[in-house]
Amino acid sequence: MACWENSNEIIAVLSSQPRLLLSPSPLMPAVSFLPHVRPTEETMKVASSIIIRDAKGNKIPFGSIYEYQKSIVVFVRTFMCAHCRGYARQLSLIPSQALDTSGTKIVLIGCGHWSAISAYREQTSFAGPIYADPTRQLHEALGMTAHSVTGAPRGERPPSYSPRHARRTQLNYLITSTIVHPLLTLTWKHGNISQLGGEFIFGPGQKCSFAHRMEHKEGHIEVDDLMEQADLLFPVPPVKVLEAHARNFR
Repeated sequence: MACWENSNEIIAVLSSQPRLLLSPSPLMPAVSFLPHVRPTEETMKVASSIIIRDAKGNKIPFGSIYEYQKSIVVFVRTFMCAHCRGYARQLSLIPSQALDTSGTKIVLIGCGHWSAISAYREQTSFAGPIYADPTRQLHEALGMTAHSVTGAPRGERPPSYSPRHARRTQLNYLITSTIVHPLLTLTWKHGNISQLGGEFIFGPGQKCSFAHRMEHKEGHIEVDDLMEQADLLFPVPPVKVLEAHARNFR
């Protein structure tokens, strides 16, 4: 395992190239990064058979998640990312009754180890399914090939889900996590810090009606916009309420 000093060197390189395209496997060429292009039928076929893990480590074929139900699939970054935890908290505010009525579910997938899922659920209050893609094979297949540790471009308004003091929140979380879940933190089970995620709407069946891939670590689409893409016609909590919920978290 690389030491923390080496990780800092990697961070420095990635910070100077916020949209660096990488491929996790030396046997596979880097995939062109296209933020909004939906997966092709062939890509969907490949992705559906990729194995991900649930909170108990059980193997789950990705395609089984959306086979019979429309599913909003959100790929978060590392399970310790403060921005993604704020995003997950916003998603936790979506009324379950509204989702049930529309026949839709929200699923989270992170790039860390499955053993980090339970702690992530506790920290975000997200009640829906959460899975892990530690090999990042699914990320690669669905075109999430951009890696970055930088935030929103200068001058761009921070997203509503970002904590008010992201660095302090991240440091507090790291300290707390080390105390409460030392094995997860010290063995770096949370996932690759430069991996970016995205949001997709799959199903029912082998179809994708929406795709959005992150271009930086604060690059999730706003929750209300995502719900609109999913045709969920119900009162989504106002952005100001969502923003207060995420930013006031300490």
